[in-house]
Amino acid sequence: MAKGHIICLNGTSSSGKTSLTKKLQEMLVEPYFHFSLDAFEDIAPKKHLKQDYWATLRMSVSGMHKSIATFSESGLNVIVDHVILDIPEMEGWLDECVNHMLDWLRGCPDAANIC
Repeated sequence: MAKGHIICLNGTSSSGKTSLTKKLQEMLVEPYFHFSLDAFEDIAPKKHLKQDYWATLRMSVSGMHKSIATFSESGLNVIVDHVILDIPEMEGWLDECVNHMLDWLRGCPDAANIC
């Protein structure tokens, strides 16, 4: 089975990522599932976000990255609406995200045509 495509949109809050995602979902022929940082923050337990926001969000985001990989491995297309900033609290997010993308590229027959 071919891996699903991943479109990754990274930008600050209110930069238009969600609006762009909705427009892409309307325009693209194949279905694309929307993964957003906001949605994964919303599913995190509020009690734990209040106690240790960054540690709890880190767990949720790690789950998001793994879910994106699982969808792609299942042949499903994904649009990722993400915020990766260069701050100590987010250390490792970019590496984790890039590593998942590299794993995806290793198994992608179109990898030579992507870059």
